[in-house]
Amino acid sequence: MSTDTLSSFTELRKLTERYDISESFFHMFVDQNPFLVWMKDYSDDSGRMVFVSNNVKNAFGYTANDWVGKTDADFLPQHVAAQLRRQDQKVIESGQPSFSEESSPYGTEEKWRIARVIKFPVFNSAGTVIGVGGMAWPKYDRTPQ
Repeated sequence: MSTDTLSSFTELRKLTERYDISESFFHMFVDQNPFLVWMKDYSDDSGRMVFVSNNVKNAFGYTANDWVGKTDADFLPQHVAAQLRRQDQKVIESGQPSFSEESSPYGTEEKWRIARVIKFPVFNSAGTVIGVGGMAWPKYDRTPQ
């Protein structure tokens, strides 16, 4: 093997290690913060989940494999999923973050969570909105009336 080839392999290994460390730290940051964090793919207008943090999984009682590739309508009552999609569309159309309070059912009990939510557009390298990211922090729980 030439020295150039060896140098290229060494550099590639270093880059891969740095990427793995960076990804690992990102997951630790997202999964250990107190917020519910998610990202939805709207590149094909589906609104399918591409990422959910452990807190989202724990709050709603599903695993990551249950969430990824699914939409809100797969987990929430239709009227709630429709409202969330409308809010996502506003973020996509404006290209700006939105701040709101949202109410949604969670877990297997008859409880609803009221949460403060920030949603923000996710842009690709061409500047096109391809997704909606979000973070929520529970305000309080209530039983439906």
